[in-house]
Amino acid sequence: MKLNETNYAHWAVIMKAILVRKGLWGVVSEDEPRPLGSENSKAVKAWKRKMEEAHSEIVLNVEPTSPSSSRSRHPPLPTTRIFPDDEDA
Repeated sequence: MKLNETNYAHWAVIMKAILVRKGLWGVVSEDEPRPLGSENSKAVKAWKRKMEEAHSEIVLNVEPTSPSSSRSRHPPLPTTRIFPDDEDA
């Protein structure tokens, strides 16, 4: 099921289940924070990879629409760390 203009509540439940099954929900919910260490440490690299995988799962499960219109119509999942506003974006 892909997110569209009418199915956010159901999509959010399905999307969380997908992310939990794939071991990615912790980075989305921020229950699994970024590990301490350098950018090149194994732990940080593994965490970043999980973030990338979670981001990909979410993006691939959204109907193509204008990003600004879908953001204004649906309450957000806790994905602030997936779509960072910092220098890594």
